[in-house]
Amino acid sequence: MKTLKSGKIWGGITYYAPGAFSQLLEKACEFVENETDYDTHIMCSAGYGFGHQAVSCVMYHTQGKENPPSLRRFTSIEPQIHQMCSMRTSTHLNFSEELSKFSSNGKHQYWASITIRADISLMELFHDKWQETLTQIQGADGFIFSFGFHPLTKALLENSEKAGGNAAAIPPSDGPLFVLLINPIWALPEDDSRIFRAVGELVSELRSLARERGLLHRYIFTSYGFGKDDILAGYGDESLAKLVETSKRVDPRGLFQLGVPGGFKLPNRTIVGS
Repeated sequence: MKTLKSGKIWGGITYYAPGAFSQLLEKACEFVENETDYDTHIMCSAGYGFGHQAVSCVMYHTQGKENPPSLRRFTSIEPQIHQMCSMRTSTHLNFSEELSKFSSNGKHQYWASITIRADISLMELFHDKWQETLTQIQGADGFIFSFGFHPLTKALLENSEKAGGNAAAIPPSDGPLFVLLINPIWALPEDDSRIFRAVGELVSELRSLARERGLLHRYIFTSYGFGKDDILAGYGDESLAKLVETSKRVDPRGLFQLGVPGGFKLPNRTIVGS
């Protein structure tokens, strides 16, 4: 098993005024296209909560370099909401604990994701569509709404291929990519139907817009995927075939598919007698 040295990391979250979205998007597209620093990672988002909007960039340098050249394009964006920013040198555990605070137990949540090829004009259109949906449902009690875009850079995909490839079988030629996250959170069950309907329509529209422009990618990030999405098909035919053959060999009766609740399951053809 390959291991990684766990050392000090520089990073955190930088928050910006909502008007900085276009700047952040431009810099994120520049980052995914051109950045070759393997030791950086970013996650960008626009968000709404408690009557206010903000834009943010979660960023890290895993070798602990403070404000490295690869991340200055993000740390220099203004206007920032400085009292909310958390850039620092710390540990992997500490940064994990910081992000875990954004996951709320006991709340109603909807997670959905698509993956697209990097394109500024399409992402601007997506942001506009997200804003339109926000106006329809922001009155729900305890409402929080995130529109995230997390990059799979050319450098990341190339490095992955050199290390033996990735389970999703995404070749470097497919990149760079953005994994998009649409994630509303709210408090009351009586708002479930209208929020599910509005956000479901939004995700469907975003997928159609990307497909029309030839920018939709098959991959759906498993941790963000909606329960009705065909997540495993997004791994590609070759990887899916390997999963099916493995299941036939080690679990012919389908214990893990039929006896274990939750998660995304392989097609039933992997089960003996199906």
